[in-house]
Amino acid sequence: MGAAGSVRRGRDRPGGAAGHLEIGGRLGIIDVERGVKVAGARVPCLIGGGARLELALVNLVAARAADRGFTAMASPVWAGSGQAHLVGSPQTPQTPQTPQTPQTPQTPQTPQTALTALTAWHADEILDLSGGPRRYLAWSTGFGRETVAGGGLAGATVGFVVHCAPGDVEGEQRRLLDCQEELLVATGVPCRVTDVPAGELARASARTFACEVWLPHPRRHRRVGSVSNCTTYQARRLAIRCRDGRGRVRTAATVTGSLELGAWIAALLENHQWEDGSVRLPAALGGTITGP
Repeated sequence: MGAAGSVRRGRDRPGGAAGHLEIGGRLGIIDVERGVKVAGARVPCLIGGGARLELALVNLVAARAADRGFTAMASPVWAGSGQAHLVGSPQTPQTPQTPQTPQTPQTPQTPQTALTALTAWHADEILDLSGGPRRYLAWSTGFGRETVAGGGLAGATVGFVVHCAPGDVEGEQRRLLDCQEELLVATGVPCRVTDVPAGELARASARTFACEVWLPHPRRHRRVGSVSNCTTYQARRLAIRCRDGRGRVRTAATVTGSLELGAWIAALLENHQWEDGSVRLPAALGGTITGP
């Protein structure tokens, strides 16, 4: 204990911080055993206060992003394999459609994160960007392999996509990165931004910045979000075009980003734990968690 009337954060206690799975299990907001039973893998599930915390994060992201010009969408989870291939999704089947093959009702469909739907939303269109870029966000189940492999929470993923003119793409990437940093800082989570090495970039990205949060229990950083400059790669494959200042039709550009809510929740639990066993979150996220 600290001074009279105060309780130290659990991360500062002599024995070190407890892990998020231990904290969540004790509070009854994370269920590892039943998650394994249902999913067949080590995918802990959020229940009760844990599920409400995820919804609070979605609402916080949607509200803050709206202030930066993003429109929230409830996007389809399923996408034709042809469009997933053109977007460059990691969930794309090994033998996707070619751009010359028209999509039919029998086209195989695969589950995708919101990024695929938001990126392909304006396929085969000529956009009027005179009023500025088109900015969208949506949330969906996370299908990232790193979530399962890292023993992460089975949380949702919020995806962001910006359709803009090629000359605006770097500014839009910085704008979205600032938005992600602002959200993490607002929830009291220590974070840093790293410039992803070229050898680790996704095939659609020319440059990616990653947001990483600090986890006191393993004493390491973990990626929670990213923002990628995809230049004209996706737009060219999806035939998304725009008009330049002289009215000529040109290929548009895209910026994509994501926030993994499971990793964010893990960081919240570990960084806001206190010695009395409670987790004290900002009021916007529901305040103190003492149980389910």
